[in-house]
Amino acid sequence: MKLSCHLSTWGNEYITGLDQVSALGFHGCEVFTRMAFEYEDRIEDFRELLDSRGMILSGLHGGGRFGEQSFRRDIVNYCARVARFLATVGSDRMILSPTGPRTNYTRENFNVAAQTLCEVADVCYEFGVVPCLHPHLQTDIQNEAEIEIILELTASHHLQLCIDTAHQAIAGVDLGQLITRYQNRIGYLHVKDVSPSFVELIREDRPENLPVNSLFCEVGAGILDFPDLKQRLEAIQYDGWLTVELNQSGITPFESTAISRDYLVQKLGLRQ
Repeated sequence: MKLSCHLSTWGNEYITGLDQVSALGFHGCEVFTRMAFEYEDRIEDFRELLDSRGMILSGLHGGGRFGEQSFRRDIVNYCARVARFLATVGSDRMILSPTGPRTNYTRENFNVAAQTLCEVADVCYEFGVVPCLHPHLQTDIQNEAEIEIILELTASHHLQLCIDTAHQAIAGVDLGQLITRYQNRIGYLHVKDVSPSFVELIREDRPENLPVNSLFCEVGAGILDFPDLKQRLEAIQYDGWLTVELNQSGITPFESTAISRDYLVQKLGLRQ
């Protein structure tokens, strides 16, 4: 398994993020697609940003409202643009997130979403890029039943799964079972922990007060069983990216990332 870090914690200060992630010993990073596209006509400059820091681009995001037919062409065209960029810089993972708000898909919506995702997968395949669906909180693909439906409908295509440890856990998904069941379709992971405050909010039955980003925390600082997840991933011989991600830090981005890195490297024995 290879460790990467998403620069989302640094917001728009992605150059600072690159410097600090490199200083922490990471050799892979994921960036906002809009940041990468600033270099769409200056690919060599983008390569230099990474190469000068010993970094590899682990992936970029695509996505959209998959279940709505009217968005299909824009989604496919955008993802083709992302896939082209990835292929040009030598990366091969696209993370596909559905966007909110949640509308409660009908079966027809799922069929439309599957058709859109299959078209995206076909485009990615042409560029040698692996599309990885990221089930996401507060969207129509977030829980176990929804994941099952969409993966069944896309089983004949090249679509893989991006597991986000915190998003899936908060949605009530059994992470261990998810890894085992879909072991042949796991193409990428986002790793972050779930804050103990989540347990308190659920106990008090206040789901309307769930501030999603504030429920995420550094790896090892929350309630998830990462030793078990590591064992599950080793059991299926997963050798892809584990990308540390935290949307916001209560301290500093550098300190939060260092906490996650130390846990993954020192406690779990993963190598950078």
